[in-house]
Amino acid sequence: MALPAGKEQRRLPFGILAIFSVAALMLVATLGLSIVMSSRFAKSTARVDHTMSVKVAAAALLETFFEAESGQRGYVLTGRPEYLEPYRRARSVAAERLQGLRELTSANPAQRALVAEVTDLTALRLEELGHGIERRDRVGPDAARKLIDMDSGLHTMEALEARLDELNRIEDSVLAVGRQRQRRSQSLVLASLDVAGIAFGLFLGLFVLWTRAAEARRQSAESEATRLRSEKDVLAERQRTAEFQERFIAILGHDLRTPLSSVTMGIDLLRRTAAGRTQATLDRITSSAARMSRMIDQLLDLTRSRLGGGIAIDPVPMNLEKLVAEVLDEARAAHPERMLLFEVAGDLHGRWDPDRLAQVLSNLVGNALVHGSRDTPVRVAARGENDTVEIAVSNHGPAISDSVRQVLFDPFRRGQQATSRTSGLGLGLYITREIVVAHGGSIDVVSTDGDGTKFRVRLARGTTAPPSGAPYAPIGCA
Repeated sequence: MALPAGKEQRRLPFGILAIFSVAALMLVATLGLSIVMSSRFAKSTARVDHTMSVKVAAAALLETFFEAESGQRGYVLTGRPEYLEPYRRARSVAAERLQGLRELTSANPAQRALVAEVTDLTALRLEELGHGIERRDRVGPDAARKLIDMDSGLHTMEALEARLDELNRIEDSVLAVGRQRQRRSQSLVLASLDVAGIAFGLFLGLFVLWTRAAEARRQSAESEATRLRSEKDVLAERQRTAEFQERFIAILGHDLRTPLSSVTMGIDLLRRTAAGRTQATLDRITSSAARMSRMIDQLLDLTRSRLGGGIAIDPVPMNLEKLVAEVLDEARAAHPERMLLFEVAGDLHGRWDPDRLAQVLSNLVGNALVHGSRDTPVRVAARGENDTVEIAVSNHGPAISDSVRQVLFDPFRRGQQATSRTSGLGLGLYITREIVVAHGGSIDVVSTDGDGTKFRVRLARGTTAPPSGAPYAPIGCA
């Protein structure tokens, strides 16, 4: 039996009102949950800020010792009082930076214990540096240089770095737990929003019987959601770009500034005391400093290569044998106590970028000198084939583990024996591979306990013929 039209019309609005009430309640509940989650998100953000503050404070304290050591060594080597300025400045700010680190870590017992150890090691390292200065003033420069040659503060610095690294690891673990909680909270918010969306969709589905305005509002909401997702993607990409640029700037400041300063200071010292026969050595050091300056410019290109696809090269006709010999001469000047052997086979002419390949060779030879056995030579072999040229850099020493070898060419990776005093932040092999790839070549590594480690670079020769005139004379060995 059909109901009267008046009763049917009264029941339908009541059903819509019920659905609307349920949807409104769910939206209110979602709003309340969102407020709670926003509070947790704010705490998580504060946790991130705190972690970055601890890392910055730890890095600043470590930089204090690098400045103090640079000034101390400059004074011991030259006797010039102005070199004591960074040493004195480091002593004056060490306590202030320690206090800042102590305040940041006061809530964590494990970190407090580490900071206490760092405090003792700080006093010890400053005392060691002061002892070197005192010894130069009291006994003479030769005795002070012996202390530097012995590197008596190495163990103290390694202990300091280890404590600061542990401090950062604790911060990272606390931050990871907070982020995991944040992700769970976000999942709850998304689930509640889904349920509320379903209820609200039912309300709109019924309300469209009376007006088409509800449909227009639904379409408008979908368009807004699409726009917000697009803006979110753009912001995420910008954030990734900013993070990479910040890490890159840190690499330039940490890895290149200190060695370039040391080279410049060495040139300044030698030019004041050198006789005429050492002019060639000074020229070679000056050339190395200029190459390092070019490396800074090339590393700046790395930022664009990460965003634009590859490192730019400028190939020209060249003799690879001559380039290898020049790089090895620079390495011998920097490591006169080491033996470097160079073996040549076949024609080594081709079309490549000499500055980029010099960077590749410097990285590979430098790694071999650092990580290879000091009792055995480093071997560089260049062999020309029909359409390709292969360069192999070999050294004896501990084998590279499988786990390290798998990520050896990744950016910001360092070897298993690396420390902040023997290596950079892990860009050398990554840049090496990118340069080789830009030349259309390939690079691989073989490492065993019996045969040592060998890096092999294969390059396409190109169509450039050898230049006219007498060929470059082969170099047999060191």
